[in-house]
Amino acid sequence: MNKTYSIHHQKLPSWIDPEQVFTTLFSKSPHSFWLDSSLSNNDSARFSYMGDAPREIHSYFLEDARIAEGDIFYYLKEKLAENMCQPTNLPFPFVGGYVGYFGYELKKLSGAKTKYQSPYPDSLWYFVDQFIAFDHKEKEVYLVSLHENKKWFREIKEKLNNVIARKNDEAISCNTQGIATLPLVARNDFRLTRDKEQYLKDIATCKEYLAKGESYQICLTNTLTTKANIDPLTLYQTLRSINPAPYAAYVKYNDLSILCSSPEQFLKIDKDKLVETKPMKGTIARGKTPHEDKALAKQLQKSTKDWSENAMIVDLLRNDLGKVCEFGSVQVSKQMTLETYETVHTLVSTVRGKLKKEISIIDCIQACFPGGSMTGAPKIRSMEILENLEKNPRGIYSGALGFLSLNQTASLNIVIRTIIAKGNEFSIGAGGAILTDSDPEKEYDEMMLKTKALMEAINKISYTSAMHIVYLALGSNVGDKKEHIENAVTLLGKKIKEITVAKLYETKPMYYENQENFLNTALRGETTLSPEELLQFVKQVEKKVGRKDRFRNGPREIDIDILFYDNLILETNTLQIPHPRIQERDFVLKPFMDLDPNFVHPVLEKTMKELYNQLVFVIPAKAGI
Repeated sequence: MNKTYSIHHQKLPSWIDPEQVFTTLFSKSPHSFWLDSSLSNNDSARFSYMGDAPREIHSYFLEDARIAEGDIFYYLKEKLAENMCQPTNLPFPFVGGYVGYFGYELKKLSGAKTKYQSPYPDSLWYFVDQFIAFDHKEKEVYLVSLHENKKWFREIKEKLNNVIARKNDEAISCNTQGIATLPLVARNDFRLTRDKEQYLKDIATCKEYLAKGESYQICLTNTLTTKANIDPLTLYQTLRSINPAPYAAYVKYNDLSILCSSPEQFLKIDKDKLVETKPMKGTIARGKTPHEDKALAKQLQKSTKDWSENAMIVDLLRNDLGKVCEFGSVQVSKQMTLETYETVHTLVSTVRGKLKKEISIIDCIQACFPGGSMTGAPKIRSMEILENLEKNPRGIYSGALGFLSLNQTASLNIVIRTIIAKGNEFSIGAGGAILTDSDPEKEYDEMMLKTKALMEAINKISYTSAMHIVYLALGSNVGDKKEHIENAVTLLGKKIKEITVAKLYETKPMYYENQENFLNTALRGETTLSPEELLQFVKQVEKKVGRKDRFRNGPREIDIDILFYDNLILETNTLQIPHPRIQERDFVLKPFMDLDPNFVHPVLEKTMKELYNQLVFVIPAKAGI
């Protein structure tokens, strides 16, 4: 039974940051999506969409089909034919419909063979009838629904108003910009499914097939895996900050999360049946200096190997589109255009055509799937070779992710530069095209280069989500000094756990003899805060305890200094760790001795006990309360 929807929408009066909206409204949902354009200056990725899927969810397994009739392509084709929408003047193409992915093993439904089963659904689609759209170019936010649901509009606007109010009421902003370039990362144990030795052997085997003429190009891939106890959404937020991409996405399905920072478009189909694909082939690392960066970009553009790699896939995609497009409409509008991202330069071509009248968007997707840039040419034989070499399913990696809209438009990426998270297991797929003149070592390095930003994100968030040992010094010489210190310790305990506090020691002021004596102590604890976040938190605690702005070294209700943070050596314009000249200050070293006399100063490489014994005591400290 056919159904035609009316599109209901409301435009909000002001822009709201999409990341804040998603984390506030949808992060707790077991089934949510965020088609995330992180590059607002890329006109082909101008819009972002987000929401959850409380109703219809369609998961499909090749070996255990859960669709009543036919396969997933057939099912979606039927559903899009039955469910349509009235025309709308909204500026974005997605007006409601399906959001999800086609996994690589669905090549079986496009004429190839597969003997490996993905550990994830081979395809997953949410039917989306209510969502939020963001126009990055015009800085506009829209609420969209396929139903005249006044309650939903009202509730979403109330929640968004709360987001804005919370942002305005934030007392502090933990700005970590000062430490962004420092190596504050854990070193996770990443393992390749096939180690370097085996990958090099596989490249050699590929070249043997190429020499025999069985293929012209083979896109060989590998998988990195690691385990970490980190939140996938927090990891995605880190990934999008260090590696923004025009076809990025975050999709959550129970304990499965897809964290995608893809720079590559698979297919875009507009309402006039114009179809576009943008194969990406030829990659080189960014330079460390502007001069080196420019030189590397030129090197890529002049590389005959990379041009051949790209040209072969362009021919493959022209052939794929030729099966479903009007005769003579398939054209290469751009060839070997240089595109630059955070970690790489790459060559991108654009192939366009017009679909035949009888061809649906699903027909087009199935005819072109999987994307030729992930298979090689010719496609079917190359995939057979890859099946025998890789010996594992690719799963979601190498597939396509995006939307299928009820207005018969579609936009799908190639699932690359992507982390797949399930429970505490994280996997990253990467690869490269092998040609007859490929250098095996360089191919291995290129494969690893494509994982760089993804591993960096995991390492970074593993570090910031882990517990870190911190030491703080506390002092007070105004009012009820003991009470000030006790209150400060209580407040610090909100974000510093397992606190141990030294004895209180009384010392004379170092600079102004007419001041009251100080009470001093030190504490040891554990926290997940970064150094800059810890500094901001300490300042907030000082303010709550009653510290007032006074001249340097003057009296104060409470003074809290960060002495050490793990064994980190850090210097920014706001924070220095270890605290400078600690070895000259008995009122710090004495209480520290109560906590950990064998702690080694990371710069001086001497224990606290050694530093204390070397100190000439000008101002004697005595045990206090």
